Amino acid sequence: MDWNDLCRGNLEKTAEQANADNAIFNSDGPGMLPEVCDHLASRKIAMMGADNWGIKPYDFDSKGEWPTPFSEIEQWGYCHMNLSARRGINLFKNLDLKDLAELGPGEFLFTWSPLKLVGATGSPG
Repeated sequence: MDWNDLCRGNLEKTAEQANADNAIFNSDGPGMLPEVCDHLASRKIAMMGADNWGIKPYDFDSKGEWPTPFSEIEQWGYCHMNLSARRGINLFKNLDLKDLAELGPGEFLFTWSPLKLVGATGSPG
């Protein structure tokens, strides 16, 4: 499943179903483990994208709160720090990859030009 399938077509869903899907989307999330980020960095990638909102996996408790404070999570922000901050690898979030995934393996051209924002940690392109 494409993670964004939970949000896709919300206007065609009943309010109850849209709210339930949004609650799942915002409660937890798949993501990259530090080992995957290290492997990709060793391959000298220029950018990495994901269809979730955080690159890293998220795990909230049943109340929608973090069960463990960030300061106590040993590898919190690992991929962001080691890819973006230390190696200059751009990270893209909330990508709609459904059509691309359905096409299967292949090649394509992706171009992106970020806005140059002073002091920002991200940018629309």
